[in-house]
Amino acid sequence: MRTYTYKHPNTITKTPKCIVLNDQDQAVGYCQRTFKNSVTKWMNAAMDHKYFVLHVAEIDGEPIAKCKKISRKGRIYYRADLEGYTPFEIGYVGWRDLIPDLRITNGTIVMNLHKEMDDWSVFEYEDVEYARWLAHFNEQNDEFELQLEIFEAAPIQYAAFYIAIAQTILYIGS
Repeated sequence: MRTYTYKHPNTITKTPKCIVLNDQDQAVGYCQRTFKNSVTKWMNAAMDHKYFVLHVAEIDGEPIAKCKKISRKGRIYYRADLEGYTPFEIGYVGWRDLIPDLRITNGTIVMNLHKEMDDWSVFEYEDVEYARWLAHFNEQNDEFELQLEIFEAAPIQYAAFYIAIAQTILYIGS
């Protein structure tokens, strides 16, 4: 099992680069909310910072991963891109639940993400837990302390993929 940690400020108005550390506390990459251009950044601010959600994660030696919110024809869904893979569409399962589960699929691989607020959010593939992500809010520092664990059985071994999705799911419901 591989473990990664990082911290993210409790804000949607700022877009800092958050350094990702491995299990030996070495900086191995970053994640960041970003924008296509200055126009989308300006429009995002005008729309309460919730419309244009795009997270990029880059880990040394791995393909770059991106996850973004897409709103078309009244339908909201998310798309994760990982270099070398067909894009993954992320949609709600049980959207009427208080905290809906998510299905992540590219047509070949079908994963589920069971999102939790105060415990591990679990990524599953064929009913097997293969990765999990925990967001702990530190009130004193007004930031999230985040942890990702990837098991050897995971169909995708790239931490950047899970981090990009996990950061974006913080916005689900926005």
